[in-house]
Amino acid sequence: MEELIGKEKLNRLIISLKSPKKWRVMDPIEIAENLNILCRHFPRDEIARRLGISKEGTLWVYLRLLNLSEKVKNLIKAGKIGEDVGYRISLLPDQREQEILAEAVVRYRLTSNDVKGIVQNLKKRNPHLSIEECIELALKAKPIIQERHVVITRIKNDTLELLKNKAERESCSLEEVTKKCLQEVFPSEALKSLKVMGTTVVLVLEKEDFNLFKHIAAEMKVKPEILMDVIIKRGLSG
Repeated sequence: MEELIGKEKLNRLIISLKSPKKWRVMDPIEIAENLNILCRHFPRDEIARRLGISKEGTLWVYLRLLNLSEKVKNLIKAGKIGEDVGYRISLLPDQREQEILAEAVVRYRLTSNDVKGIVQNLKKRNPHLSIEECIELALKAKPIIQERHVVITRIKNDTLELLKNKAERESCSLEEVTKKCLQEVFPSEALKSLKVMGTTVVLVLEKEDFNLFKHIAAEMKVKPEILMDVIIKRGLSG
């Protein structure tokens, strides 16, 4: 083996096959290319045995990556797609379809199981469907996971008393009064989860609203933990 790819490259190959992804010194395509060189001269059983890998698992997965289009290979080299996902994409014989699916993987952050479902459950069982249709069906069935941030802030005792007085005058809850004060700054959708528990105000914000929260604090030159108190007081005095 050493005479085929060189001692240094063989060592790098072994390290990459045995190490966690972050410690690899070869990308998956480079690993596949070197394994392919060895396969031209040695039986696969012997390669798997000497490298300490599985013939039907690791070796097969890497060699399948060589069936991918150059565009998909480049995504793997860049670390945007892992070899497990690349392997599942390689089961599509059409390289145009491979590229469409690879782009969907990056755009929608599809997992290996998602890709397996698209290739083996949808496309293979429904060859009349285009790969675009298979991806669309998979996305519709995939639960939507959104990044959310829990924001816990405190208001001063005098602010709380002002809120209570206004809530009593208007015969509404503390949350309703607080939302009215905050609506001049935050969209109403962002305030649906608002809870007032004594001097503690809790909000669950989606990523965009959380970024807005931080931006407003920076713009008003106040610490995020007292932003609510400042806005509520301004709303009550307005």
